[in-house]
Amino acid sequence: MTILDPRVRAPRRRSLVPAASAAFFVLTLAAAKPVARDLTIRIPAPRSAVQPPSPAVAAPADVVPVSRTEAVQPAPALAAPADVVPVSRTDAVQALQARHDASCLSGERVTFSGTSTDKGERSLYGDWVIQERFGDLRMCLVALDGTITGNEGPTALAARAAQVVLETVRAGSTLHFEARRDGGTPQTVWRVNGVDRPFDAAAQSWRDGVLAVLDRYWEISSLHGEESSLRGEISSLLGQESSLRGQISSVRGEVSSMRGRQSSVRGDESSLRGEISSIEGQASSLRGQISSERGAISALEASRDQLNDADRQRLQAQLKSHEDAILRIERKLRDFDEAAKVAAVEHEIRDLNAAAKVAAIEDQIHSFDEAAKIAAIEKQIVELNVAGKTAAIEKRIQALDVDRRSRELQDRLDEALKRLQQTLASIK
Repeated sequence: MTILDPRVRAPRRRSLVPAASAAFFVLTLAAAKPVARDLTIRIPAPRSAVQPPSPAVAAPADVVPVSRTEAVQPAPALAAPADVVPVSRTDAVQALQARHDASCLSGERVTFSGTSTDKGERSLYGDWVIQERFGDLRMCLVALDGTITGNEGPTALAARAAQVVLETVRAGSTLHFEARRDGGTPQTVWRVNGVDRPFDAAAQSWRDGVLAVLDRYWEISSLHGEESSLRGEISSLLGQESSLRGQISSVRGEVSSMRGRQSSVRGDESSLRGEISSIEGQASSLRGQISSERGAISALEASRDQLNDADRQRLQAQLKSHEDAILRIERKLRDFDEAAKVAAVEHEIRDLNAAAKVAAIEDQIHSFDEAAKIAAIEKQIVELNVAGKTAAIEKRIQALDVDRRSRELQDRLDEALKRLQQTLASIK
């Protein structure tokens, strides 16, 4: 009857969970997936109340300490399953206390909070719901103001909670245990299929069996969660390295952009000079047409002496046509005004001042100091030492010996389930 003894009750304190603390427990509890088991741990958004932390406790080796200041800073909302609708803690407590037949398998929603002690030793406390299914056996634990420290599991959580609900459902039979303290006086409820009964030895055996099963499953989940956390550290290191290499690409991209602006300025100047060439080409074309007409006139003049009077009259008409054509082309050439057009484009070239702009961009490139920036980032990559740190984490993963320990824990879980099944069969 340990959980009913007020002398072992932990102080009821509340605070906000640091993001790292919440992330660690979400990962360790939710990431693991042992064979043929289905665990649901519902942890919605943190509460806002802040009070002093719980007594110092031993912290897991892989939990990063946080300062007191960090511990009381508001944490972002934790990611929760889509079917979890966060409600206030008051609502959660009232939902359990208002109904005499409160069922932790009925989908009650509670909130979660946590904190860290001044010495960096980790403890999390708040309101918890753990739901689990093993074939046709469903079980659930609700712990309000429950505290977890170090590698402890559901048994320790239940021992410190202000209110505890345990429930199993199998083959239409529902066993329900509830313990809570009102004004320091322990109160307990034990029901079999909705009928109140005295909390006897069979009930105690059932309660201990349920907590043993939950403890074994918790250990399996924590083991796989620890492995996932370490692999997450490797991913984080690789991400940091990728980010730094991305910064190098960004630096080179900025320089390329400035070089591109230089090319654009030079391209504008080349385009303007191309316009001048086009103007001069059009004028040359007109002059060529004049030369062609004059060549035709010279050829006709050369044949004049060999013609009779009638042919000479026709020749005269042809000469007049070519001379008129020359006049038209010369007028068009004057109207085209090559000199004015070229002068206008040359004025644009002077206004563009391509040489000065290119030189100014070159000064920017020099001031930007691409080589120094890249060298600084490459130094960060070397100091990050991804290969070395990854190798060290891989050794820690190997040291966990997850496969072997998982099999051993699974055997212990199967044995705990077998004992619980025997207890269930004895309760009528």
